[in-house]
Formats: sequence, C-alpha cells, structure tokens
Amino acid sequence: MLAEINFARTKPADYANQRLKSEYNSGSDNGAYNDLTSRSAVNALALNDLLTTSATKYAKYMADHNVFGHTENGTPQSRAQAEGYTGSVGENIAAGSYPSYNAESDPNGAAISFVKLLIIDTGISGVGHRKNILNSSYKVVGIGFYRNTASKFQNYLVQDFGTK
Repeated sequence: MLAEINFARTKPADYANQRLKSEYNSGSDNGAYNDLTSRSAVNALALNDLLTTSATKYAKYMADHNVFGHTENGTPQSRAQAEGYTGSVGENIAAGSYPSYNAESDPNGAAISFVKLLIIDTGISGVGHRKNILNSSYKVVGIGFYRNTASKFQNYLVQDFGTK
C-alpha cells in the first residue's frame, strides 16, 4: 500500500497512465486522469508506526461494529493522539466486498484497487481522498487493513496521513 501511494505521489503522470487509463477512456475517472497528468510530483511518504496503529485499530473497529465513517469512534485526530501522535492528521477510509479488495489474499492487488478507488473518489462528491493522497504537507502515513467476512463490506482500509 505504501508503494502504491508513493507511486501516485512521486510519479503522478505515470500513475495516471498505468492505473487510470481505462477509467479515463470509459469516463468513470472523476477527472483523476487529467488531474494527475498535470500535477508535479510530491515527496514520498514514510510509514509511521503510531499512525499505523491508529489506522489498524480503526479499520478493525469499523469491521467489527459494521459501521463506516470518519467519526464512528472519535475523530482521526483524537484516535492518532491516543496512540501518541502529535502532528495534524488527515484520513482516508475505504471498504469493499469485492475479492480485489482482500489484502489477505492479494496485498498488491488490494493496494492497487483501494488507491485507485480513493484517487478517483468513487461514489464521493468532491475529491478529498485524492487531495489527501497527493497533499505535499503530509510527510508520513499510517495504513490499517482489517477483514471481517461477517461485516457488510468485509475489507476495511484506513489511511492516516500526518504532517510530522
């Protein structure tokens, strides 16, 4: 997942051409292809253990409680602070029941599927997920995945972006 996020950040035009071309051709890319091909690269993110713990706990919480939203158990900031993180936080969440989102059986495929979903902002008004992934103010990220086949979406992803 980190490599996929950093691919989009450090080589946005290459990412668009390799990952978004079919969605662009079908008109289902929500402007992502043109956005990424016109962007400059931003620095790669480093993985942050505190944010990863926060993200993982929240992915598990959503899956176990069959809920989906940014404030189901506190806020992204409060959850990160509870783990000891002191910087500002932005969060992306995604969930899906398709086999392509199952990081347990195919981690690389799930990373591609989830990052594409977030960059396109599928089913969302606006492009906030894309903005988070490509935001140059963010220096670190925590990534959490949890699978619960008894929950509505089965596969839950949380990306917590941080400024420190």
